[in-house]
Amino acid sequence: MPPKEDDRPSIPDDRRLVRVAIRESWIQVDKNTGQLRPTSDSLLESNFEASCFIQGEVPIEEIQRLFPQKRLYIVTAGVLREAGFFIERRPDEAPDGLSRPEAHVVVGPPTEIARNNYTRSCRAVVKNPAIEIIDVEQA
Repeated sequence: MPPKEDDRPSIPDDRRLVRVAIRESWIQVDKNTGQLRPTSDSLLESNFEASCFIQGEVPIEEIQRLFPQKRLYIVTAGVLREAGFFIERRPDEAPDGLSRPEAHVVVGPPTEIARNNYTRSCRAVVKNPAIEIIDVEQA
C-alpha cells in the first residue's frame, strides 16, 4: 500500500536515504556516463512502496551487516519528492535486527497510479546524477 502521508517535518529534502539493491541487476553501468547507477527496477515494488533507511539515524555499516554483499545507494528525500513520492516512517516494518526501527521508511506515490506512471517516476529518481552508489567493498 502506498505511503499515506509525507513525513516532511522529520525528513527534510536534504536528508539522505539508503536503498538496498537486493538484486545485482538493480545496479548497472550508465551507457552515457560509464558510471554505476541504480535501475528503475530497484525502486519498483508490486505494492508501490520501496523500503529505505535514513542515513544518520542508522549507520551504513549496520545496513551492510543486515544485507551482506549487497550494494547500497543513496538518494535525497528531495529527489524522491520531485518524482512525486511521499516518504513515510514505518518502524513496525523494519527488518529484524535494526537498532533504530524508526529509521525505516517507505517511499512511493501518495496514491495508486498507473504502473507506467510509477515506472516513469522511478526512472526519474534513479537517473538523477546526485545518486551515490555504496559498493560492498566500502564496508
